[in-house]
Amino acid sequence: MSMINSSLAMWGATGLYCLASAGALHQLLSSVRGISSTAEDSSNPLGLSRWPLSIGVLAWCAHCVYAGSLAFDYSESVLTLNLSVTSMSALISAFLVATFLLLCSFMTLSRLAVIVFPLTIASLLFSHFWSLDSSQSVVIARGTSTSLKLHILTSILAYTFITISTIQSLVYRFQEAQLKKRVKAKLMAALPPLETMESLVFRLLLIGFILLSITLISGSLFSQTLFGVPVEFTHHTVFALLAWILSARVIYARAIAGMSGGQAMPWIIGAFLCIQLGYFGSKIIWEILN
Repeated sequence: MSMINSSLAMWGATGLYCLASAGALHQLLSSVRGISSTAEDSSNPLGLSRWPLSIGVLAWCAHCVYAGSLAFDYSESVLTLNLSVTSMSALISAFLVATFLLLCSFMTLSRLAVIVFPLTIASLLFSHFWSLDSSQSVVIARGTSTSLKLHILTSILAYTFITISTIQSLVYRFQEAQLKKRVKAKLMAALPPLETMESLVFRLLLIGFILLSITLISGSLFSQTLFGVPVEFTHHTVFALLAWILSARVIYARAIAGMSGGQAMPWIIGAFLCIQLGYFGSKIIWEILN
């Protein structure tokens, strides 16, 4: 895909995400002010009426075109996957939006659109304007390696679920604090019940933990096959293990001692930051130094 078409896809996705974000925010504020219509509320009992999420789907389609043009290249039956900060920020954010939109169909997560879509806009703008030469960050993945495909897929999905869990935990903590202060009652009424919000935090984290476990196991057992080198304790591995330990701590404490969402939030944020530092932090530093 040409650079012009890639840029058009990026700006198209950004514009549509802005429109979807504005629509989601408008409906949230309308609910707070008590002026949302019965038709809006009945069309989607999970939070938002259909049109902001529908625009989000259109934005995601353009997003995928842009991310695919950056991250993938096919030549002579070989799949080239660019692991630079630019391409992976676009690709992972596309996975994040896809997972979010899918989860909205059966979980009360649609209100998070006011956070997820703006974060995606920031990710797209970052990937577009990050100008360092990252050509040395390209790896070749042979399309015949199903194990490698699954390893990359599970690692990206683990990141997305832990990210959504982190966002959900922040919203839950805000809602809990407002209820304790007995303020902004209308805003609290616009959100799902506190118990539902808390349950979602741990359900999302559990899925992310399982996917992260699969990623670590596949990376350690099949490192020689997947990457051509034996398993090494690099900074990526160390940060991923730290994220796994923090997530395991939360899940264990929830199952044994009934840890609350507020108590879990610092641990979940810690796991999220470890994953961020393990890839994006180190890659940014690498690209700056090289």
